[in-house]
Amino acid sequence: MKIDPLKEIGAYRALCVETVRVAAGMKTGTAQRRAYVAKRKGHPVDQCGHRGDFTVDGRVLCRAHAQAAALAYVLENQRGEI
Repeated sequence: MKIDPLKEIGAYRALCVETVRVAAGMKTGTAQRRAYVAKRKGHPVDQCGHRGDFTVDGRVLCRAHAQAAALAYVLENQRGEI
């Protein structure tokens, strides 16, 4: 796994490409608001949409999703060393 920080600053950073769970049927106000903001910003509703902080194996991810990917990698490759 290769993790590199993004060099861009502020609005020049790409959006996180991780897919997120979408609320069923857009029944709640929060789900409707998230869909409205995603549509306004021009990215898919099921995309994270936060500014990316790292590239993980070539994919731009925000800090939270990069941390989750790194943790999953460590747990997957641990060999009973604990």
